[in-house]
Amino acid sequence: MNCQSCGRANPEGVKFCGECGTALKTEVTCAGCGSPNPPGTKFCHECGAALTAS
Repeated sequence: MNCQSCGRANPEGVKFCGECGTALKTEVTCAGCGSPNPPGTKFCHECGAALTAS
């Protein structure tokens, strides 16, 4: 998983970036239906709503 702050590739499952210490976002919650989606997803896998970066 790449850090959203510095771009470093980190192993799957880690919670913080090994380079800059930023918390790694593991999912994006849809504001419309509440479904979790993988980071970097632009549209909800459940309802198709556009996802916004938080």
